[in-house]
Amino acid sequence: MNFSVDKELLVECLSRSHPHAAITIEDHKFSQYDVEPGTNNTSEIFGVSVEYHVDGELLKEFLVFKVPFLSANFESLRPTGLYEQETYMYAAILPEMAKIVELRMVPRYYCTTASNVLVLEDLCSQGYYLVDRSAASFEQSALVFESLAEFHACSVKFDRLHPNKLSPVANETLYTKTLIDDTLKLTVPEIKVADICRIANRSCDFNVLNHGKLKTNNVLLKNDSDGKPVAVKLIDFQTCRWNSPALDLVYFCMISMDFETFESRYDELLDRYLARLNDTLARLECDQKYTKEDHDHDLSASKLYQIFTLFWVGVLDVRATVKEFNYEDVTEWDEKIIRAIRESATFRNNFVKWFKHFQEKGYFE
Repeated sequence: MNFSVDKELLVECLSRSHPHAAITIEDHKFSQYDVEPGTNNTSEIFGVSVEYHVDGELLKEFLVFKVPFLSANFESLRPTGLYEQETYMYAAILPEMAKIVELRMVPRYYCTTASNVLVLEDLCSQGYYLVDRSAASFEQSALVFESLAEFHACSVKFDRLHPNKLSPVANETLYTKTLIDDTLKLTVPEIKVADICRIANRSCDFNVLNHGKLKTNNVLLKNDSDGKPVAVKLIDFQTCRWNSPALDLVYFCMISMDFETFESRYDELLDRYLARLNDTLARLECDQKYTKEDHDHDLSASKLYQIFTLFWVGVLDVRATVKEFNYEDVTEWDEKIIRAIRESATFRNNFVKWFKHFQEKGYFE
């Protein structure tokens, strides 16, 4: 661990749940998560179980700490403000959104003043698990889509109640000119940077707060006794954006869903998303609706966004299949690393399927 946790810090974290109460830490134990190399992009993850007294009552909490790796990758991302944005989301936005509608898909946040450090409830201790990357089933995807719909609808209502409060997290942080330009030099130099930036930052007729990086290692699921997924938690709110909901949906499909599931059942998934989205909007007394025609229009308008996401995020998100590759060890991005990943069987198989899909849709005409 490159971060020290003491009793004073734990009291600070727990004070959000027990305001104005005297908290006494009795014991705390650390647990290291068995995270597959390359699965976690930018941070060290470890758990802390805490036993403490409040007003004479002995309580126990399971916390998870997310601490950035002090690596070249961290330094390259620091100027984007990703870490500050995520803290602002958990501390200032999500608690207020939860007052509008129960945000069952968001983990509890514990307050801390430690720079760039995030403390959340330990979901694994409650039976949540990460989905097998790039292989989300239909049932798992449907649960994610319906939960995402509630989050999107709530963000619309929140923006009406609190104009401009989303501004610090609404602007694009991932698809910026600098990051895209640097990446395209190593991947697809033929695509114009300005075109992708324009798509990622455009204003649509219907906008929501996008999660921005909706993929399997940012989604935890919980099954019932029969093995059916019944609950979902979304994590990693570093790259939110105010844009069409279609961007979140297609991102998840491209990066985390089995292609055959996408090809055969996406319309069904979309129907479930739209039903939950519009039902929640109506319940929140928002007069807007989002239709399949709106979705298809937004999807068509985001062709370059999808192509670039496949080339860029699609490359990086098969890193766990390249055994020697780990973000922690990367000192700088170079053609050798990109080539090693792009030559992996996992990337090639997925890439070919999506590339053919893009061709059939006329994306390259």
